[in-house]
Amino acid sequence: MPSVHAERNRRGRQRSREGDTMLKLYRFPGATCAAKVLMALAEKSVLFEDICLDRTELATDWYRRLNPAGVVPTVIHDGVVIVESSVILNYIEDRFLGSGTRLRPDEPLLRASMNHWLKLLDDMLPSLGTATYAIAARDRYLALPQAERDAYYDAIPDAYVRQSRRDAIELGLAAPEAARALENLVGLTARVEDSLRDRPFLCGDFSLADISLAPFISRIETLGILASAPERPLFDGWWARVRERPSFITGVEGSTPAPAVAALRAAGTRHAEEIAGLIRVPVAG
Repeated sequence: MPSVHAERNRRGRQRSREGDTMLKLYRFPGATCAAKVLMALAEKSVLFEDICLDRTELATDWYRRLNPAGVVPTVIHDGVVIVESSVILNYIEDRFLGSGTRLRPDEPLLRASMNHWLKLLDDMLPSLGTATYAIAARDRYLALPQAERDAYYDAIPDAYVRQSRRDAIELGLAAPEAARALENLVGLTARVEDSLRDRPFLCGDFSLADISLAPFISRIETLGILASAPERPLFDGWWARVRERPSFITGVEGSTPAPAVAALRAAGTRHAEEIAGLIRVPVAG
C-alpha cells in the first residue's frame, strides 16, 4: 500500500449524483498525464480521493500490481483499476455524463477529431518526456552516483522508454532524439492554429481534446520551448481561454509545486540558446 508519505486529499466541489463510490486517483506532483485527469474531474465536479505518491513508489511491487507500466495516472473506481490517461478521460465522461461540463461533442466528425487529438497526444508523450529530461529533469539524476542512475534505468519496464530516458539524462540536448522531440512539440502549435479557424476550442466547445493538450502546452511553455515557436494568434487566444478555466488553475497549475515549476523555468532559460538552435524548422500540422 502507499507509504506513510503518500498525501491523500479529497477534491471536488460536490459528490456526483451517479453514485456514492469514491473514485481514487494515483498520481505524483507535476505529472502531465495525471493533470489531464485532474482537469476532467474538476470539469465534471467529481469528488475523489487524491493519492499523491512519491516517484519512488512507482517502482514498488504494490504499485506495479495496479499499473504494470509503473506510470501515472491510475484510477480505481467501483473496485476496478483503470490505466492510460485517455482511457480514464473517456471513462470519466461516460460515468459522470450528467454532471458538470459535457466534454465530448455530439457531432460524429467532431468526436472523431477529439479522439484524434487524444491519440496524437498519446503518441507525442515520448517527445515531451525527452524534452523534459534533456532540458531539466536530468539535473537531479546526474547528481546521483552512476550505480544509482543505472538502477533507475533498469527499473523502467519499457525498453524504448528506458533507452530514451538514459540518453536524455546522460546526453541532455545532445541526445539523438532531442531535436526531433523539440520540433514535434513546437509543431503542436501549428496543429492548434489550423484547428481554430472557425471555433474557440479544438473541437468547437471545450472538450477532452483541450484537456489533453493543456498540460502539454503548460510544460513546453515552462521549459521555454514555446519561445521558439512562430507567432500563432489563434493558438495564443486558445491558450489564454484555457488558462482562465478553474479546472486548469487547480488541475495543472495547482498540481505542480512552485519550486518544481521554478526549476523547469530556470533550466529552460539556461538552455534557451541550445533549444532555439535545435528547432530549425517547426513541424507543420
